[in-house]
Amino acid sequence: MRAMNEDLLGPEAIADPYTYYGRLREEDPLHWNPLYETWVLTRYDDVVWALRHPEVFSSEIFLRDPRPPLPPILETDQALYEFNTHYLSHWFLRRDAPDHLRMRRVVHSHFNPKYIAGRFRAIVQEVIHALLAEVEDRGRMEVLQDFAAPLPVLVIAQWLGLPQQDREFIRQLSRHLLALDQENPDRNQAVHHAITTLVAYITPLVEERLTSPREDLLSVLATGEKDGSLSRDEVLGNTLLLLVAGHQTTINLIGNGILALLRHPDHWAQLQRDATRITHATEEVLRYDAPVKRAPRIAAAEVALHGKTIRQGALISPVTPTPMWRLAVVSIIVWARTSPGWRAKRPFGPSRSGLLPSVWLQSGWNTKRC
Repeated sequence: MRAMNEDLLGPEAIADPYTYYGRLREEDPLHWNPLYETWVLTRYDDVVWALRHPEVFSSEIFLRDPRPPLPPILETDQALYEFNTHYLSHWFLRRDAPDHLRMRRVVHSHFNPKYIAGRFRAIVQEVIHALLAEVEDRGRMEVLQDFAAPLPVLVIAQWLGLPQQDREFIRQLSRHLLALDQENPDRNQAVHHAITTLVAYITPLVEERLTSPREDLLSVLATGEKDGSLSRDEVLGNTLLLLVAGHQTTINLIGNGILALLRHPDHWAQLQRDATRITHATEEVLRYDAPVKRAPRIAAAEVALHGKTIRQGALISPVTPTPMWRLAVVSIIVWARTSPGWRAKRPFGPSRSGLLPSVWLQSGWNTKRC
């Protein structure tokens, strides 16, 4: 294989990830990246296989990996890092069966298609209308700042039943939770501040829901604690997860979609003429320029692939290996353009029919599908 820039977060990979990972897929589909000490897996069939076998590639990164974070953090922040990962390890997305299924079962009623199409859809519409009303008088808006960034956390805060007057406070702290994905050595300080502040804020609300439940998602989590399905740390940890869930994905999806349509004005014009195409156009943006390119897993057992051996303790990342997870990461690059039947060269086509979202990997796979 020709020499390659190994910086997964460098300008080359960020500016054109499809060319960057496409070259890996063609030349070295299971690639060891020495800079981030991670395996990079890029072929669709390999990614599907890895995501289908959680017994081999585990989601329990924080529980299973004893090594220090990468990029390095301040030595004085090691205790903060351990505190932070303790809370993040309670996220049901970061757990395998049976714990994952136990926690997921508690909130299933608020994630099934009937609820999403009914109550959840109404919440999203209400928040969207409010955000658009805020900018209507200006006659213009900055799409990411004024719309995409506040949308997910405001929706989820309302879904959880958090007070209206607190939502800007929640939004700011939720952004700090995402700092763990950054490269700066002091990143754990912002995360620790966000966790401790939010836990102090949420705990009395959980206590209130235990005695006086409401029709909201926080009451569902509190009921899970009351019936013994969840611990208090799991209730708090998964409330934090929900506050940041969809944050990066929603922002990136809206931004990528707007950019794709700006670059393809004919398709934009078609959508303006026929709003019934919006659902398909959204699915096509997911395929064409996925909001998330990778996801982390850690090898729970040794496995051979493409003539190489992934050792136990190596990370595999089926949709996003973030830089602070070292291990033998198999950074499974899940990018929609590698789906069977429409490979990397398939052009953007939101007016096209006949795509099969069930084989896309942008939202994960199996029980970890979003």
